[in-house]
Amino acid sequence: MFTTKSKGQGFRLAVIKRMTESLGGSVSFESEEGKGTTFIIRLPPPRAKR
Repeated sequence: MFTTKSKGQGFRLAVIKRMTESLGGSVSFESEEGKGTTFIIRLPPPRAKR
């Protein structure tokens, strides 16, 4: 992965990944050259309230 930004290194994505995984979810991506990248965030269903 790389960035086209002159500043920054995608730190926010690392934070999102860590938070998502702490909730039992996952982060993945699909990338196609010349078209861009799609990030997929999957979260488990909410737990029932007791």
